[in-house]
Amino acid sequence: MDNLQLRIKKVILLFFIVKISALYSLGLNSYDINERPDSISVNKTKLTIAMSSSVFVVAGAYYAVKTAWWYDISPDFHFDQGADLHYSKNLDKVAHLFGGYVVQDLYYRSFRWSNMKEETALWTSFGFSVFVQVMIDIKDGYAPHWGFSLYDVGAGALGASFPVFQHYYPFLKNYKLKMSYWYKDDDYGSYPRNEAANIFEELPVEDYPNQTYWLTWNVDQVIPKKYDKYWPDFLDIAIGMGVDDLIDYPDTNGSVEWYLAFDYDLEVLVKNVDSPIVKSIAHYLNYIKFPSPAIRFTPEFKAYGFYF
Repeated sequence: MDNLQLRIKKVILLFFIVKISALYSLGLNSYDINERPDSISVNKTKLTIAMSSSVFVVAGAYYAVKTAWWYDISPDFHFDQGADLHYSKNLDKVAHLFGGYVVQDLYYRSFRWSNMKEETALWTSFGFSVFVQVMIDIKDGYAPHWGFSLYDVGAGALGASFPVFQHYYPFLKNYKLKMSYWYKDDDYGSYPRNEAANIFEELPVEDYPNQTYWLTWNVDQVIPKKYDKYWPDFLDIAIGMGVDDLIDYPDTNGSVEWYLAFDYDLEVLVKNVDSPIVKSIAHYLNYIKFPSPAIRFTPEFKAYGFYF
């Protein structure tokens, strides 16, 4: 039972930021933002609600993780001296990219709910997402073992820019970023850390050996029309990246894992449902890669009936 509770705790903590953000955004954004006209002037009351909600979300998330990430504070701000490029086989950079992508979307939907014009909302949310990435890494700049990482910020900015590129290059809308978490090993859990972290001592946000990040491809939109009827429109293909056992975590040991899997587009599954709330829920759940058949190519071949 203790082991099961630990796994549940990891999953809950992993999606803490996304879940809380989704809850407030769900209340603000229960409509089809793609049908929001640009002719409506900005509603200052809605914009104030969106911004203040965002502040509370960011502050709450910061408070929740600061003990686990930044308990040991260095007195002087400094840049990373190279250790960051070895950390978790750089899977953390993919995590920053995914984080920038998610945060941009949350801000964007809030700004559109406030009647902000689409292009203005797109670029403003991009700026806010990059700002969040910078603020997180400024704190890293006071950590004794790490430092402010331009690579982390760059990865987050790249993730935040992806929806912008999708706007100007519509074919990119056939691709989505997702992530999954499943407790496969205890490399991270067994790594020594200070006791002050309490229940956050095994924070799953940092548990890279049990995370996989995915780029999904909407096959139905690109295959020839004559074959379209044979392929379910909700079924996508995904390429995943993870890391295996990180001995002496968080140093340079371990290997990068590459996966190929099926994926489900939840927004397509509910496209005919006449409920903005259901569509909003599907939108936020689409950040998560749900279990499906998969193949791992590296570091050794393995087939999975279902991989999460």
